[in-house]
Amino acid sequence: MDQDHMSADTILQLVITSGCLGRSMRQRELLKYLLDEQEAGRGERIKAYSIALDVLGRDDNFDNGVDSIVRVEMYKLRKNLALFNTTASGITLKIPKATYKIIISETSPKTSPRTSSHPSAPVRSHLEKFWRPKHIASGVFLIIALIAGLYALFFLLSTRQTEPSHTCSSEKPNLLLRPTVFSGTSHMGEDAALAIDNYLRTGLMQYSLVNFVVDATNCHMAAPPFYTLKTEIFGAAEQPYISVIVQYAKREHIVFSQKIDIPKQSAALAEHVSWQFYTLAAKLAESSGTLPHDAVTRDWAHSAYKQDYLCQTMAYKYFMVSTRGRGYHDVVECMETAIKNGSTNPNIYGLLATFYIDQSRGNQPEYVNTPLIEAEKLLAQAETINPFNIEVLLARLRLETVRDASNKEELKHLLYSLEHRQPYNPRVLLLTSMVSGYELGNWEHAKEVSTTALQLDQTRSYKYQYVELGYALLFSDAKNAYEISLKLYEPNSSVALILCLAAANKAGMPRQAARYKQDLQALGLDNIADYVAYIKARNYERKIRAELIKWVSVSE
Repeated sequence: MDQDHMSADTILQLVITSGCLGRSMRQRELLKYLLDEQEAGRGERIKAYSIALDVLGRDDNFDNGVDSIVRVEMYKLRKNLALFNTTASGITLKIPKATYKIIISETSPKTSPRTSSHPSAPVRSHLEKFWRPKHIASGVFLIIALIAGLYALFFLLSTRQTEPSHTCSSEKPNLLLRPTVFSGTSHMGEDAALAIDNYLRTGLMQYSLVNFVVDATNCHMAAPPFYTLKTEIFGAAEQPYISVIVQYAKREHIVFSQKIDIPKQSAALAEHVSWQFYTLAAKLAESSGTLPHDAVTRDWAHSAYKQDYLCQTMAYKYFMVSTRGRGYHDVVECMETAIKNGSTNPNIYGLLATFYIDQSRGNQPEYVNTPLIEAEKLLAQAETINPFNIEVLLARLRLETVRDASNKEELKHLLYSLEHRQPYNPRVLLLTSMVSGYELGNWEHAKEVSTTALQLDQTRSYKYQYVELGYALLFSDAKNAYEISLKLYEPNSSVALILCLAAANKAGMPRQAARYKQDLQALGLDNIADYVAYIKARNYERKIRAELIKWVSVSE
């Protein structure tokens, strides 16, 4: 069968839906990679080396003769596809040994070798009885009723899920990116304008609360609010600058504007200027950004979509403010209601799973009796909708970290997948940097990713100091660690207080340590034994666990 008749994404969804890949993200990523490369006409070029680097997270020093990871994963994939072929309807997928090419074949419904086009005697007898005149009327009525039912179902589904066009979204605000233009003369060429457009697209792709469109796509008829972004280069000004303006399209009301200065007589964009476009994208589309904040104040054509969107913004706000329980039930009930009402937005499934996982760690009020089981169910449902949704992947990563024995290889794969999909999303990088350091012990990578996240995030949240402090406790002097701990201090976070206490004790700051102990006591951790038990309950890597236990155990 020619793959042109069925897209790579369609085939991938068929396999995932069959359940033959289980919940292994690595197997899904591998199959997706092979299908995508084959669809792009590069199937013959696939090598073990490219799979190792592009899919499995290995570095440039990968040696297939020493590291068997590609052979192991391909063996698993062949077995999983063999299982898929036993249950599939329509196609079979096979990967011959020593190749990476997927052979896609059409299948027919299985029939007995002796079956002919004529029904057997017993079946023919029943058919003849049915087609007697007295049964025809009832048969016609049933057929009409069936057609009417199918039409009604199609109508309901189309009004709930169909997009008004192939690019405009019905479920979140649409933002039209107009091409960057020059106002007056400029030393910069068209390459600079194209670069700006690319930076903005790349930055906005990191965030799931805004859908951006290009090429003068008109989303006025879509259900959610519609915005336009205009970028102009004023190269002839006394101080050259780039202007970025976002308008609410319906009323041409300016909701955002920013001026970015550029060096005089500059022919290209400096690196620090390019980073400003990534931070600008965060200001616009991140959960606390301008567009999500503005969109919930506007009219939406479909109240169900607006309610789903409100649930998401409530969830993000809850985690950002760190209210520890205040409003928790309202957020959870909002998302649960959305799912019960038929929402197919994977963001909501992933966010609700995250709330349950956080409850299992004792960070949130008790809401469900078996939070990890409920989280697993939600993620299983979400992965049938979109297994590569960022909120679903983030929740899967969190779930893996709270297991009694986390799968390190699965953690590495999830980190690789998230960081390659969202290289400029500070919220994603914050989590992956913490897992890289505290769970896997890859502190150099953790610090690099954390630094990037801090560079992108303008809020300068205390949370970005987690990796900085862990790194300093292990590899820097006590004074530096203590200074970082002052930035991390958060009285409602047990993790932050444990780290701050360790830093204060290591630096010989008994008064500050006493303050942290009082805060910990307010959170239910009364003494050294409680501190140590708390640290041991988390899946920290060996070095940081030992360092924390050593310094929180210091007595007065």
